[in-house]
Amino acid sequence: CKDTLSAAVFSVAENFKDTEIIIIDDGSTDETPELIENLKKDYNCIVSKRISNSGPANARNEGIKTAQGDFVMFIDSDDTFKKNTFKIISEHLTPDTDLLIFGFRQNFLGRAEDRIYSLDSPFSVDEYYRNNLLNQVWNKAYKRDFLIRNNIFFKDFRYGEDRIFNAEVLNYSPVVKSIPDVLYNYIIDKSVSLISGYIPEKFDACKEI
Repeated sequence: CKDTLSAAVFSVAENFKDTEIIIIDDGSTDETPELIENLKKDYNCIVSKRISNSGPANARNEGIKTAQGDFVMFIDSDDTFKKNTFKIISEHLTPDTDLLIFGFRQNFLGRAEDRIYSLDSPFSVDEYYRNNLLNQVWNKAYKRDFLIRNNIFFKDFRYGEDRIFNAEVLNYSPVVKSIPDVLYNYIIDKSVSLISGYIPEKFDACKEI
C-alpha cells in the first residue's frame, strides 16, 4: 500500500487535530515500513505496529486493542476521508452514542461515474442493510468502551468480517445515530482488491452472516 497510504493518513491528520492515528502493518512486503516511519516524523499522532500477515480481521483487532480514544473509526490504506469529516462527526457524537453511521462514495478506478450510499432517515436495520450501509466498518464511528465491554472483535474471516462485526455490534442493542453526510471515499481497484480473487472460506463467511 506504499502508493496510497500517505493520502489515507493525510486525510485523517489534516482533518482533525485531536486524533490518534493507528497504523497496523499486516506483514507488508514493499516499502511500507519505511514510509510509515517517515509519516511518523511528520505526524506525532501516529502509533504504528507491525504484525505477521494474518488478514484484515486480526489487523483491525490490533487497532481496537491499541486505541486510547473514546471512539474508534477504521480506514483502509487505499481510501480517504472527505475534508471536515471529523469536525462533522464530532458535532453529532454524544456520551450516549454507541454507533454513528454516515454515507460514503464508491469509486471504481477507471469508471466515469461514482456511486453514493446515504440515507436521511431514522436508523432501521432492514432499510440500512438493503441500502448497503451495514456491510462496512469505515462509514461508522464506534464507542470503544462499548466494544471492549461487550468483547466485540472481528472474527477471523478474509471475506465479510466487517459485516459480521456490525451484526455482532447490533446484537448488543447499541444507541445508534445516523447522518446523511457522505464522508468516506471507498476506492476500488480490482487489480489489488482482497475480495477480487478466489476466497476459500467465502461460503463459511456467508453462512456466518
